[in-house]
Amino acid sequence: MVIGSHTNDHRLVYSQSPTEFRKDLRCSINTLENIIDSPIKTFRAPAFSITENTKWAYEILIEEGIEIDLSLFPSKRDFGGNANHVLQGPQILKTPSGSLKELPINYTIMMGQKFIYSGGGYFRLTPYWLTRYLMTSSEYTMCYFHARDFDPGQPVLHGLTKMRKFKSYYGLNSAWSKFENLTKDFTFLNVQQASALVDWNLVPQINI
Repeated sequence: MVIGSHTNDHRLVYSQSPTEFRKDLRCSINTLENIIDSPIKTFRAPAFSITENTKWAYEILIEEGIEIDLSLFPSKRDFGGNANHVLQGPQILKTPSGSLKELPINYTIMMGQKFIYSGGGYFRLTPYWLTRYLMTSSEYTMCYFHARDFDPGQPVLHGLTKMRKFKSYYGLNSAWSKFENLTKDFTFLNVQQASALVDWNLVPQINI
């Protein structure tokens, strides 16, 4: 099992200053390391919220000991994303503070637009036959899930827009059965296992 940081307060990165982000990250890392007695080397930003304007976060991750990041979302989304990023698959992010191994979320092109399908609400919203087809056709797939993605009995929060309510709650009743099919149809690796299979000397390198 690989334990990684998802921050302590689950605040959107672009809503924080560099100092606030570093403090939040350190708190998370220290708490986890005290529990598991092992260094924390992986990270994913809440809601993939490292954007074009907050690339300084990658430098802080490196300075705080993170070696593998999973925060890059190469498309537009409500809470950030990097719509101009087109590279898929493992890549190296080069910063003034050093280099970071990146395992971004994957996408396909449908009707001329980037289409995300392999995790969270995107998994719930996509018919399983399409998810299976796209994953079978792809050389690289990154999946992520939250416990709430499989809990149809969770309370509905008040004050949400119709679109946010749809995105947050649609597909909860069928998500678990889809997930069971997913685990039967595919073999999965954790982040450490996946990283070990990558020849990091051959992947694209991007200057941040």
